[in-house]
This record gives sequence, structure tokens and C-alpha cells, in this order.
Amino acid sequence: MPYVDILPGDSTAVGYSDETDSGTSGCVTHAGNALTDNGTNCLVQRNDGTGGVAVGACYNGVIELIWDDAGSLPDGVSINGIQFIFECKGNLYDLTDGVQYRVSTDGGSNYSSYQDADLTGMANNKASTLSVIAVPSSAAGNPPFGVSATLNKSGLETEQLKLRFKLNSLNPNTSRFNVDYVKARIHYAVSNPEINTRCAIGGVLSIKGGSLLIK
Repeated sequence: MPYVDILPGDSTAVGYSDETDSGTSGCVTHAGNALTDNGTNCLVQRNDGTGGVAVGACYNGVIELIWDDAGSLPDGVSINGIQFIFECKGNLYDLTDGVQYRVSTDGGSNYSSYQDADLTGMANNKASTLSVIAVPSSAAGNPPFGVSATLNKSGLETEQLKLRFKLNSLNPNTSRFNVDYVKARIHYAVSNPEINTRCAIGGVLSIKGGSLLIK
């Protein structure tokens, strides 16, 4: 199945306990670090109030990434699968649900429920190098993750696709998740148009792609 990988074009952050609240300035800044593949990490940390607080850090935040471009996705194709590609590392209590995410395909009017991001295979040590992990491991359909709005190329170009991710509250104090980038992996199908062509007997007909109907 062909696919394209697309970086987000914008980002923000929202409150952890109430996602209608704005995120802290530290989380907004760190969210922007996930927009590009450049080695500058978005770092999200847990802090229960007993640990030290670093100025400008992102504690207990929800990162939101927003897509406004369809990359090299061809015109006229049907999107039939969606994944997110994280380049990441962390220090989490469990790789199967230490990070959670939710998705909107209608510009944020509706979001899926939170899903556990299975990061099995990720380096679970803050001193390690980053790993590239696909979430989910197999592409979700379209519409994905239980939302009702189907995603198309126009939606990718007009900020209809949004991803939110956060640390699971079960993570202990000082847990952390580093992300260099997140790309939307858009799987698509190309339809082969039917070609109706008449050919005289004895002639030679060459066809590139499509199908041949003889009557």
C-alpha cells in the first residue's frame, strides 16, 4: 500500500486536566519542537509537585500538532489508513501505555477517546538515542480511531487533522517523553480507470496501466 509521510505545520498545547484550558508557555514552546526533523526535542515531563521545576519546561501538558499540508499525496486518491510516526525516547513506567493520544479529523470539533500509544521498541532511557516508532503499529482505517469524519486531501490542507498526546497519569514523578518529530503517515489507494478502446483485428494495442475491455 503506498503512503506519504507528512510533518505537521502548526502546534499548540492545552491543559492536562481540562483540555479547554490553554497549555503553559513551556508546553507551547516544546510543542513547536515536534514540527521539524532537526534534533531539537519536544520534552514532556510529569511532576506531582514534589520535584523541582525548571523554568521553560513542559510539565503535565497535552501537546497538540496540526496538519495544514498534504505533502506529496497525489490528487484523486482515496485515503484508507492513518498512522503517526514518532522519533522518540523516554523514561516511562510502561512502553505499552506510558503515552496516550487522541485524534481529530474535523479540525478539533470532535476528538477520539484517548488511545494507548504502544511504543514497544523505543529506547526507554533518557540517555539513549531516539527510536522511530509507528503508532498504531498497523494503520487505522479512515475515518480512524472511532471518529466520524473521513479524512481527505483537502482536509489535510485545511487543518482538519489534529493529534494530541500526553503522558499517562500513571507515570511517576520525573517521567519524561522526548520527541524530535511526529509525521502523519497517510496510506492511500489509486484507482485504475477503465479504458474502452476498439482495435481492428490484426492490429497491435499497447496499454500502460488501466484495463482493457474487449466486446
